Amino acid sequence: MTLAKAPGTAQQAIDLLFDAKSTLQPFREAAANADARLMPLIERNQNSQKLALSFARMTLITSSMLALAMAVVAGLWLSRTIARPVRLMTVAMNELAGGHLEVEIPAPIELTSWEPWPLH
Repeated sequence: MTLAKAPGTAQQAIDLLFDAKSTLQPFREAAANADARLMPLIERNQNSQKLALSFARMTLITSSMLALAMAVVAGLWLSRTIARPVRLMTVAMNELAGGHLEVEIPAPIELTSWEPWPLH
């Protein structure tokens, strides 16, 4: 900056400025060359990342749907496993309350005696 202010050295400052630009030209060309060679690699890497993300998204959606279907099936099975005996017991209790003493009481195991159920 001080060279440009002095009248005798203004030309020297201009020469240094243009000399610096010409000195940087090989670096600029090397950077442009590196960009030209690296751009296809970067684009290929981005495409691979997009493909991997798409695969992960589809895997997540598929596994979520499968888990939901399994939960529905398990819920239906459990509700029927629990609800059927309760419904049968309710029908039997209503018949007993109505005075029908010969009704068969549904039980998960056959009771042959009045001993306590085995705990094992």
